[in-house]
Amino acid sequence: MKHTRAVAGLLIAALALSMAAPAMAAPGSIDTTQTDTTDTVYIADQKVIDSSFNASGAYEWNLTVQSVPDAADLAMNVSHDGVTYYSYSGDFSDYADGDPDTTASTTGEYHAFSGAKLSSVPMGISENVTLNVTYWNASADNATPTTVQVFVENTDERTVAYIGSSALDTDMASVTNTSKWLGLSTENFADVSAENRDVNGSNTDVVVALGEDSVVDQFASATEDTNPLPVLGAEAESGDRLLGAPATVSGTAVPVYFESAPDDANKSATYAIYSSSGTPTLTYNLGKDYDDRSSVDVSATGGAGFGAVADAYGYMALV
Repeated sequence: MKHTRAVAGLLIAALALSMAAPAMAAPGSIDTTQTDTTDTVYIADQKVIDSSFNASGAYEWNLTVQSVPDAADLAMNVSHDGVTYYSYSGDFSDYADGDPDTTASTTGEYHAFSGAKLSSVPMGISENVTLNVTYWNASADNATPTTVQVFVENTDERTVAYIGSSALDTDMASVTNTSKWLGLSTENFADVSAENRDVNGSNTDVVVALGEDSVVDQFASATEDTNPLPVLGAEAESGDRLLGAPATVSGTAVPVYFESAPDDANKSATYAIYSSSGTPTLTYNLGKDYDDRSSVDVSATGGAGFGAVADAYGYMALV
């Protein structure tokens, strides 16, 4: 009987071990032997990637992982404070250890991406920001990711506020869906704001990145119909003014253009650009009136009706 119970115990233990799915370690390790060039910077733990970051895309970030098994499919992302700002799960490129430009060997893999992909990461002027770069084996169950930290230091040319889901129903963002006039129609709009943004006068652009879908939908509606009156208008083209997305800087109404300012716009004045590519953004170009300012408040309303447009710009703007 003792022998039978012992065998049964071993069988139960073996079954438990077989059912437990062990965590799989991330394949390979970051190759730290690479040397940065004028157009490529290699990711490594605790490395300052850029001491004058402006998200211009002037160079590529390169995640190079050595000794990757053939069966592994790598994936990666870049996050800040729990929010992912860039992710990639396609094919990594093969390289020979020590030389990412050589593709004759499968001893390692790398993925390069533009620094412009991180343009919506929130940061103040001249702020040092910590980013988490994580990679893992996407083809393995229960894969354990590997995360390294890198740093960028923002310039004073831009300050970025990010409107994510956590910003809803705060001072930064709200979405309104209400019926009006006997319930025969509905009013849908989104308000966003970023207060007390430090700036270096008109040298600084204020960027509000729209990472929440319900907010983006309302701003997109202003591009789909450029006429805020209750009649169908035209779809916006680059350079068109978006009356349905009125904006302010420190309480003063400013025009908003789609994708770029038109050729006849006063470039020394204050205006905003709504860009729909990637993570949609509102970028406030501060004019010469803000040369001596050290901070500003910005706001905008996406999907504004004619009443809100008239309040911001006056009724003549609707003519």
